[in-house]
Amino acid sequence: MAKRNQRQQKKVAKKSFHNDSYQNNFMNSGNAGDRSSFSRISSAYLLQRTTLDNIYLGDGIGRQIVDKVADECLRAGFTILGISNEADIHSQWDELNLTQHVTDALAWSRLYGGSVIVLGVNDRNGLQDPLIDGELEYVRVYDRYQVNPFLRDVNPENATYGQVIQYQVSPEGGEPYYIHASRLIVIDGERIPNQIRRNNNGWGASCLQGIYNALVDYGMSHRHATSLLERKQQAVWKFKGLADICRDDEGNAEAQKRMAMVDMTRGINNMVGVDADNEEYELMQGDLSGVTDIQNEKKRLICAMTGIAESVLFGTQPSGLSTSEADVPESWKQLIGRKQKEEVRPVIEKLVSLLTNEQTWTVKFNPLTVPSDLQLAQTAQAWSQADEAYVANAGISQTELQETLKRRGWYVTD
Repeated sequence: MAKRNQRQQKKVAKKSFHNDSYQNNFMNSGNAGDRSSFSRISSAYLLQRTTLDNIYLGDGIGRQIVDKVADECLRAGFTILGISNEADIHSQWDELNLTQHVTDALAWSRLYGGSVIVLGVNDRNGLQDPLIDGELEYVRVYDRYQVNPFLRDVNPENATYGQVIQYQVSPEGGEPYYIHASRLIVIDGERIPNQIRRNNNGWGASCLQGIYNALVDYGMSHRHATSLLERKQQAVWKFKGLADICRDDEGNAEAQKRMAMVDMTRGINNMVGVDADNEEYELMQGDLSGVTDIQNEKKRLICAMTGIAESVLFGTQPSGLSTSEADVPESWKQLIGRKQKEEVRPVIEKLVSLLTNEQTWTVKFNPLTVPSDLQLAQTAQAWSQADEAYVANAGISQTELQETLKRRGWYVTD
């Protein structure tokens, strides 16, 4: 009796095994053909310089992602508040072409994950000595692959413990040299975990790191769309007994010659002549519906991952927005404002400190956009309505209103 039960259990187990195997083979569940196994987050790796170079040179959208932010940060310029020789500083700034150098450094930092600006200061010390007061004579820009940490502070009692004291700079086509860290302005890349940063020689990541697959996918979608356009109109030539004719090389050549002749005569101003008994010629139209919708979704994905507005990156106006709303989106202004505050301001302050002896001043970035006359008139109307309400409710007096208007720069009277 026990043996009989054991045999029944083995049959049930064997039957279940066969059922599971049938399900796996035909439903691709849990095996190499399971599509869900490819939808998980795979192991990530840092993009290497060759890949980043190829994106910057060969992918227009990737290059725009790098350059747009870097170019915009200093496009409107800046003013220096609380300083007496601002005109002289701007003159020296332009003479040294510092706007272009800072923009390049920002671009290489975004592309490669880091860059440096070498300060050529005439302080009568060597490049390996700390920087002291002197005149700024030149600047040089290098990407992170041209600069390597050479010497670090190994004294745990120092506040600079673990920081780089000297760097090795390897110019393209020049001899490497060593320079003190105080003679460099380091612009770091995107934030990455500390362990990965140590393996990356202390540098951050490229701004293209997280969107590489999205860029490849977007480029492939355009190539596939082009292929669909090429195949949208497909000519079909039917010939009775075509398979028998193509059995030998001579018949195959005659068939190809006939198809080529028919296709060459096809056009708007031409007619296609075929044998009414043996031939039939038909043009089949392909369906392109949904292609633009898919590409728009891929564009939105790239914009979401980069934080750059669609109207700025792709030059298109998102649906549902008016022209004035889509000109310069508020999200784009906030992105540039954050970059200016966190990355560009320290660079400008360091450079300006080498161009003046004054100690108390502030850098203020000029607005990215200038209001039009219509926008100024609308703003003035809104202010006037608010002022009228304050005066009517005795919130302010006429004298206080006049002083307020003077501070705004409106209606200055004797």
